[in-house]
Amino acid sequence: MNRNYFLTVISVWLVLMSFSCGQNHSSVQNTHMDNGKTTVADSPNNDSIALMQAFDTLKKDKKFLNDLALEGEKKYAFSDLILKPFFGDLNNDGITDALVAFSVEGRGGGNNSDLHYAVFLNRHNQWEYQSQLDGGGNWAERFIAFDEIKNGKITGNLVGNKDESLPGIPVEYVFKNGKLMNTQTALHKTENEKREYLRLENITTPTGKLMPLTGTLEEYEQIMGKGKISTPEEQPECGTYFGEGTYSELYYAHRMMIELQNGKKAAWRSVLIHGSNYQINTDKGTITGKTTLDELKNIFYNENSWQIEDRENGGKTFSIPDGPESDNQLRIDFSKEGVLEGIYLFMPC
Repeated sequence: MNRNYFLTVISVWLVLMSFSCGQNHSSVQNTHMDNGKTTVADSPNNDSIALMQAFDTLKKDKKFLNDLALEGEKKYAFSDLILKPFFGDLNNDGITDALVAFSVEGRGGGNNSDLHYAVFLNRHNQWEYQSQLDGGGNWAERFIAFDEIKNGKITGNLVGNKDESLPGIPVEYVFKNGKLMNTQTALHKTENEKREYLRLENITTPTGKLMPLTGTLEEYEQIMGKGKISTPEEQPECGTYFGEGTYSELYYAHRMMIELQNGKKAAWRSVLIHGSNYQINTDKGTITGKTTLDELKNIFYNENSWQIEDRENGGKTFSIPDGPESDNQLRIDFSKEGVLEGIYLFMPC
């Protein structure tokens, strides 16, 4: 896939979004420069001048360049063809914020391009840069094509790059903790690997919070609140995440279990999904209580990538490695009625 073709695909998509979505917001704003600062003023029309000026100043901003991994690059360029603003309230404060789609070309002097989205919050009548999201490059199978910001949610599709005939895969992101975070992606195949696997990325709680897979007890309690900690008298000899230190288990309403090391370090081990509205975000999409066994099987190319075992209660357990070289397995339990009940991380001794 060459750079010019990738840029053409994105350019066509941006044009289509301009016609189909209009300004992407119902209440937009006008802008002007005041003492060298980019300001925003309420108006029924918005020509995005100040937003584009704010974006232009970022090109020499150290944090922005570091976010793009450009701080040490000597040869690169920002494409003038790929520049598109999307407007909407990102942080639920009732004020219109913005994303700017843009492309970086020729890193290291090579024939490459990559798509990004810069996040700008509208604060004190100024566009303030927050972070950026990698949307995919000209060598990727798909790239992220956002088309709307509504009710704090950014929606769009993963669209085909190498193969334009690929159907779009719906995605949903939210702005959390200063970054754009994926909260919903339709289950889908990714590029065919020699050894297929399912990699977990994070967990969405019933209240919409994003929980990391590893962290500290303090970090989990900030997100989830206090849970019940149990330390078995007989410590496991193997099969644990940390492998050393005092093993404890942190439980949340008997729905989720977190492994603790010495009461400090923490790692997710299991979650009951049925009836709880927890969601599991993976590299192949989002697993929910509505996900079926057939849907899981269909996101893999080879049947020998996964195993299905019978459970004593008449249900099934679907097992798949959690990484390209990992001995661990993600085990997903289904009831005899075919309802997804939960998922846990199995670590062999």
